[in-house]
Amino acid sequence: MLKEPVFPSERPRVEDLVKQFTRLVRHEAVYLASRLPRNVSLDDLIQAGMLGLFESAKRYVATPSTTSFDAYAIVRIRGAMMDELRHEDWMPRALRRKVKQLEGAISVIEARTGRAATVTQITRELGVSMRQYEQTLSGLTGLHLFYAEDIAPKGSEDDAYGAATGADPAEVLEKTKIRAVLAKAIDKLPERERTVLALYYEEGLNNKEIGAVLHLTESRISQIRTHAVLRLRADLGHISWSEVSALAQE
Repeated sequence: MLKEPVFPSERPRVEDLVKQFTRLVRHEAVYLASRLPRNVSLDDLIQAGMLGLFESAKRYVATPSTTSFDAYAIVRIRGAMMDELRHEDWMPRALRRKVKQLEGAISVIEARTGRAATVTQITRELGVSMRQYEQTLSGLTGLHLFYAEDIAPKGSEDDAYGAATGADPAEVLEKTKIRAVLAKAIDKLPERERTVLALYYEEGLNNKEIGAVLHLTESRISQIRTHAVLRLRADLGHISWSEVSALAQE
C-alpha cells in the first residue's frame, strides 16, 4: 500500500486524493493485466480504475471514515476493473465452452477412477491430440478459480462487485467455510501443481519467475497453472452461491 499523504486540512480534497493515489491504480492494473490474456487492454483497465478511484475519493470526502484511504479505495478500484472485464467479456464464448468441456471431462474421469485425472486420460476423454490439448491450455492463460459471476450472479443483491458491498471473490471465500473445501481440493492436486499455485497466488510470482524457480519454461508454467485451476474448478463445480451465502451466515 502507498503511504498515506498528509494534507493541510483535516478533510482532504477529492483532487488531492486522486493525484496522490493514481500510482495505485496503475499498479493494480499492471498486476491484473499480467494475469490475463494479452488481448486485455492495460489502458482500459487503468481508465476503469481511475473512475473507481474518483468515486472512492468523492465518497471518502463526503463521509468521514477512520479507514485509511488506500484501504478504502483499493476494493472499489479492483471492482471497477473487474466490471470492465465483465463488460468486455475478455473470454470468447467458444473458449468458455472449451473450459466447460475440460471441467466436465475431468469430473467424469475423477468420478470414475477416484483419482486425479491425468493429461492422457483427459485427451482420450475429449478425443483430442496432446498438441490440441496444449493449444487449448495456452488459450486459457488468465483463467482463474473464481470470478464475480461464479460467486454472485450479476444483478443479484449479493453481486460480488455491487456497490453495496464492494467485496471480491477472495474476500467472500475468506469469510466462509468454502476456504476449507478449497484447501482440501488443493491437497488432492499433484505436487507440482500445488507448488505452482502456491508460488503464483501466495507468493505473487509471475509465470516467468516461477519458471526460474522450478527450471521450467514460462509457457510450461502457464500450462501447469491452467491445468491445476481446471482441476479445482471441476472439483468445486458443485458449489453454488446459495451454499456460500448459507455458510457465510453460520
